[in-house]
Amino acid sequence: EMLQARDEVVISYLDLLEKRLEEAKGVSDARQEGLTLRINEEKGWFSDHKERVPSAGTLEDLVDDSDEAKERFTLVEPLFYEILSTVSGGRVTDFGDRLSEVLSGIVVKVDEIRSETRDEYKFSERKLQIIDRWIFESGNRIIRSEEKQREADLLISQLILGRQQRPVLGYNTILLRLGESQLFLGEASSFLKEVIREVKTAED
Repeated sequence: EMLQARDEVVISYLDLLEKRLEEAKGVSDARQEGLTLRINEEKGWFSDHKERVPSAGTLEDLVDDSDEAKERFTLVEPLFYEILSTVSGGRVTDFGDRLSEVLSGIVVKVDEIRSETRDEYKFSERKLQIIDRWIFESGNRIIRSEEKQREADLLISQLILGRQQRPVLGYNTILLRLGESQLFLGEASSFLKEVIREVKTAED
């Protein structure tokens, strides 16, 4: 009963990860489908193992069954952290995509203002320089954020290839990189707010 309950815990956890993956933003369909396929494969293995356990004839058979599930769990553990990393990375990607769209829209609007010929709507060269500086700095922060995301993706690939002996350590490093990426996006967002403030504020 203990061995069957242990299998059921793993299956339930995989169900939870699958649910989180379904609700995740910023994850490509191909990535989501690939991970879901692997989740279902592992759920199938643990379900089959759970059904086989009662057929054990001796204590030695039960020990073998236990060791088999233990080995399988060790193999599937990196998948847990890959999914959690993908969900976290998706949130950062979604934030970055939305922020890039806002930046593009602001650049278009500022270009319209720059080409304005009516005196009452024109901005001074000094004001435009300030706006351009905020836009430039915001774009730089987005680029920095993307670099950190690529570093996180590389670490995730190492989880997939099994090059991380302790997946939890790899996962913690991935979260650190994603946190840095999100900080850059937060700064970029603040700079874009400064652009909007400058556009709305009348000149002295």
